[in-house]
Amino acid sequence: MHDQPTTNTQHQLQFTGSGSEYFRIWIVNILLTVVTLYIYSAWAKVRTRRYFYGNTVLDGSAFEYHATGKQLLPGRLIGLVLILMIAFGESLSIAVALAGYGLIAVLAPWALCRSRQFNARMSSYRNIRFGFSGKAWKFYEYIILMPFIPVLFIGTIAVALFYSRVITQGQAFFFLPVAVFTLYAMAPWILGKLARYSLNNSLYGTAQFSTGITAGRYASVYYKAIALSIGLFILLGGITIGAATLFAETVNIDPEALANPDSLAAYGLLGSLYLVLIPVSTLIKAYIACRVRNYQLNNTTLDRKFNLNSNVTTIKLWGLELTNLLLIVLTLGLGYPWAAIRKARFMANHTQVTTSHNADQFVADQGYQVSAVGDEIGDAFDMDIAAGF
Repeated sequence: MHDQPTTNTQHQLQFTGSGSEYFRIWIVNILLTVVTLYIYSAWAKVRTRRYFYGNTVLDGSAFEYHATGKQLLPGRLIGLVLILMIAFGESLSIAVALAGYGLIAVLAPWALCRSRQFNARMSSYRNIRFGFSGKAWKFYEYIILMPFIPVLFIGTIAVALFYSRVITQGQAFFFLPVAVFTLYAMAPWILGKLARYSLNNSLYGTAQFSTGITAGRYASVYYKAIALSIGLFILLGGITIGAATLFAETVNIDPEALANPDSLAAYGLLGSLYLVLIPVSTLIKAYIACRVRNYQLNNTTLDRKFNLNSNVTTIKLWGLELTNLLLIVLTLGLGYPWAAIRKARFMANHTQVTTSHNADQFVADQGYQVSAVGDEIGDAFDMDIAAGF
């Protein structure tokens, strides 16, 4: 790098799209996807990404997305076949359904790694491509090997105790929920490991991103969210049931009617619980998204010269998600484009890049180095697996 340190400068991310513009893209995408029996969905995804990338602006320049529908189509068709194998396999043959689950389990780590590589290389800023240098075997290690070891350990203990006649066969099966709980408990930690690995292997040109996040701190966000959700559901659920019972007594409704699942009173109570469930679940979702995003971006740099910043707050994000949900419900889904635009603008307005170096010189240097090295990744595997991974 040839740039010299300058005064500290903060560049604010901006989003310039509008709901009416995106609505036209969105509605055409849906209609053509239906008419072509899902085939057009690959081109629909490209059109959507190009719109959102092209309207995301940093320091006067927009991002770009370069993939084509033709590149995405094979992966989407493979994903569709796997989904159909699972959805309809059991009615045809249990072997078909199991084969679908097995293929997804085998392909998922590779697909995640390949998806990151493909989407990074198809993204650019000021004509410089992003990149991802991670390896698929690390995804297999985190997604399959790490969860498998404790489950294997628990299973080995159960089998050893059973054959030693310390426990009965029925008691041995109690180890199954222990194994399932262990998998769920490990999931946030594994997500943290994946996030750290992915960020540390992300590139802009030849410059590398680096992060200081840890799996333990990352996982703590999810553990706190679980504790918060349990507490809120118990508190608000108790208040709702208490209020419903008091209301029933006030208007002389038989309390036993609340316990009858077919009664109108029971339906009313169930509806009240759902009304509580929606804002609480949305709050938990906003809490996780806010804390994870801020933690990742505020601890990540590019080439150790450019600091990424995020200052999203849980309350503001919660309010956005609730109003977006209300907009979508009241418009019977037609308000989704405006909701998506509102969220994109909100996230952009809470994202900055801070540096004390000359950004223009940095980009120029990256352009020179990339052109000198050449694009050696190749196009042999330009395929985006869209199977819900």
